[in-house]
Amino acid sequence: MRIGELSQITGVSARSLRYYESLGLIRSTRTENGWRHFERTMFDRVVLIQHLYAAGLSSSTIDEILPCLEAPADKRTGFLEHRLADEVERLEAAKREVERELSVLRGLQRDGRRLMLAIDTGVSIHSSDMTTEPTNSPRVRQLRVIVEADDYEAAVSFYRDVLGMAELAAFAEGGDDRVSILDAGRATLEIANSVHKAAIDRVEGVTRPSAKLRLAFEVDDSASTTDDLEAAGATVIAPPVMTPWHSLNARLQAPADLQITLFQETVSPEQRSRLPGFDTDDHR
Repeated sequence: MRIGELSQITGVSARSLRYYESLGLIRSTRTENGWRHFERTMFDRVVLIQHLYAAGLSSSTIDEILPCLEAPADKRTGFLEHRLADEVERLEAAKREVERELSVLRGLQRDGRRLMLAIDTGVSIHSSDMTTEPTNSPRVRQLRVIVEADDYEAAVSFYRDVLGMAELAAFAEGGDDRVSILDAGRATLEIANSVHKAAIDRVEGVTRPSAKLRLAFEVDDSASTTDDLEAAGATVIAPPVMTPWHSLNARLQAPADLQITLFQETVSPEQRSRLPGFDTDDHR
């Protein structure tokens, strides 16, 4: 076949085919009138070359391994496997470097949002809170389970006083609004009465009553995480909003029919404890 026909059936330009030929990757013969003529077997070779280029291999590497790929099984020496393993390691190293650079950029992006948030809310931010080096720490810092208790006092007494889960914080806006956050080791259990649950729904911009059980995840950046989860299939019920207790909360409907909250703490526990309404029930 002529070069135009090979170009048409492979989708590779004639210029690229001439380049492959100049490197010795494909071969042709000349007709009496000087036209290039390619054997049908060159179709498979061109397709293979395109796959190897797409894998990030150089022309010299492709030239090395093409004979191995086309050799009969009893003629293979194992060179191909070793050469491909080297290429995989090269790409893995490049991937690690890209991930390191992305980690630094995300840290700078997160710190920029924190600074703007601090300016908007008047909350001070310490240099120790800023990202100075890339980190591989997980995005989720805490899993918080929120439970609406019909009998708030009995539930708090059982988990806090009987089970021994230390009370980290309690909050009330007034009236019958009550919530207690208990230490569950690497997670927290938030027990709220129906008044507080309704208040949370209102603060987070949720118009319909939420389920009795809801998952909340502490993250470094509520806004970007909300965008990521929405892109992955979650439905945003309410976008990130600054709450009275200085956390940036978003509400989403997630897979497995779970309603979740993302919350980003913008003040330290010490700063939060000085906010109006925060204390432990023992000190009320």
